[in-house]
Amino acid sequence: MKRLLIAILCLLSITAAAVGIDMPEEPEECAYAEEMEPVCAEEDTVSPPPEELFYAEKQQATEDILPELGPEPYIPRQWTDDCADVISRMVWGEARGVSRNEQKLVVWTVINRLENGRYGSSLIGVVRARGQFTGYSPRFPVTDAIREMVVEVLEAWDRGEEAKVYPPFARTPNYLYFHGDGQHNWFRERHR
Repeated sequence: MKRLLIAILCLLSITAAAVGIDMPEEPEECAYAEEMEPVCAEEDTVSPPPEELFYAEKQQATEDILPELGPEPYIPRQWTDDCADVISRMVWGEARGVSRNEQKLVVWTVINRLENGRYGSSLIGVVRARGQFTGYSPRFPVTDAIREMVVEVLEAWDRGEEAKVYPPFARTPNYLYFHGDGQHNWFRERHR
């Protein structure tokens, strides 16, 4: 702290001399500091200006006091709770009897269609488009397990992930259609 005070006094006297303000005699501490280290030497600018020292000390003190924060919490950007509910009802109608991975592929089909641009301008619009997802009904339930899976896929999409490929059910990430055989859903790029 004493060094900081000495540095400030020296800096003030240098600044005053440069501007042409008469300052009182240089304190003895400053002269002593010159002998010990070149704090006051005009040609030597080794030490940072006092305000930088102040902020560096303040930042270090803050870092010592505050705990480290983890990553920022995930906040959905491209979908709402209503989207998750509508998609969950559609998955319940289209894929409730198949594996979790196949259910995820159904959700990715909706996302692929939205990104394709020909099937609707929103997730809900894609699901409710006439004649597209015949397994959707607003009366179907939203189960916790299916909704959790839907949210997982939507969050992956928000993070920039692309549609998943799970052979043999989906061989390409560009699938826009699927059909079921009673035990599995099969995903493809073109309507048959």
